[in-house]
Amino acid sequence: MLPIGRPRNEGPRESRLVVKTTASIWVACGIWWIFYVTCSPACRLGNPLPATNNYMESKTAHRVATELTAPAESNEISSNAKETHGVMIGQWQRVASGTEKALNRIWGRSSNDVWAVGSSGTALHYDGNRWNDVSPPWGVNLYDIWGDSEYNVFVVHDAGSPTFYEVRGRELLHFDGAGWSFVAGPPMMGGGSPTAIWGASGDAIFVVGGNGIIYRYDGVAWRKMIGWPPERGLMAIVVPYALYASVGEQHTPSRWPTNLVAVWGSSESDVYATAGPGNMVHYDGKKWSVMESPELRGKVHINGTSRDNIFVTDGGVMHFDGKKWTTMKPDCPPCCGLGAVWSGAPGKAFFLSGSSRICYYDGAKWTKMESGTKERLTSMWGASESDVWAVGAHGTILHYTGK
Repeated sequence: MLPIGRPRNEGPRESRLVVKTTASIWVACGIWWIFYVTCSPACRLGNPLPATNNYMESKTAHRVATELTAPAESNEISSNAKETHGVMIGQWQRVASGTEKALNRIWGRSSNDVWAVGSSGTALHYDGNRWNDVSPPWGVNLYDIWGDSEYNVFVVHDAGSPTFYEVRGRELLHFDGAGWSFVAGPPMMGGGSPTAIWGASGDAIFVVGGNGIIYRYDGVAWRKMIGWPPERGLMAIVVPYALYASVGEQHTPSRWPTNLVAVWGSSESDVYATAGPGNMVHYDGKKWSVMESPELRGKVHINGTSRDNIFVTDGGVMHFDGKKWTTMKPDCPPCCGLGAVWSGAPGKAFFLSGSSRICYYDGAKWTKMESGTKERLTSMWGASESDVWAVGAHGTILHYTGK
């Protein structure tokens, strides 16, 4: 899959999205029906977008990279490494981020390709040696990130002011290895806007958001799978639902959540979306269904390594082993609920606990880890169990290497 956007070393940027191979991307929003729709030319990758300054920046915006190196050994957060249940629990090191802005999400493809995004347009990239500031010039809050290469990275944002939202609120930010631009995202009908993004590969990307809508990009256009119809209120009553649907659309089942907040999958035929206070939903490659188990209601954070190893949390935690969901009883610490989760091995996972605590589950026992910070931590990601990152408020970045 070649990058969607301007390839590296290409000439001056044109207001055009370039796709050299077939791709498939999904997007979920907070509407209650899923349907396949054909996008207008402006949202089809490969078709030119309006080139006016009111729609798309034509100039590449790339902030000069600022080296953000890790501190000296004396700044290590925890000094006592110990062997616990067969896993080395060592130091979490605090790494200078160069910003005081809150970091909302960390994600990566490998140990030398890690991203952290946050408030006021903050975007940082780790290349294996140092963190670099690669923030876009627009000060919108950045909430989620995914990509299939260092030249093809997508970011979900909040669009900022109402005026800005009208122009770009339903677009995605895109990084092509040299700079940022806005690219046409899914037409989030019904007033929904994207909140999260995940992809199985460069040709299978999903986006979720408000009104319970889910979209998938198939390499040609964004296709709505499920969610509310484009209009609500009078039009939704007067005009039959069937008139909104296109071929392949799935009717929204009852008890479909009104707001989807996260999306993750083990493959393009095994995708989950969480809904905060609502039901979690699942896609099996053919259709979406509501997971109506009371224990799964309200779950927000989700991560795993395969369809046989999935963790979901929001205060409590449940684990799926490929056959059944099991409620776990964390002891990490007993006073605080669990938040973000990252799993790097079957049955094992790191968890954010309370505001600034970190816990590890080795498949049998829980270990409380010293984070060394009082800042609120919001997100985790790792390249391996000995290479894990956590980010949070006031530009906090922590790194765990098992040493």
